Amino acid sequence: MATSQPSAQTIQLNNIQLYYEAYNMEQKRSVFVAHPSSVHTFQAKMLSIQKL
Repeated sequence: MATSQPSAQTIQLNNIQLYYEAYNMEQKRSVFVAHPSSVHTFQAKMLSIQKL
């Protein structure tokens, strides 16, 4: 069964994966400045993906 378009869930998974990889890359380079609000947003995204 071939699917021509990815589902919304798949797109969301890919977006969060990209966000997570970018976050890790910045952490490793020690350039990322973690503001409380951005960390909270990141944690909320990771929590939301676990509920899918």
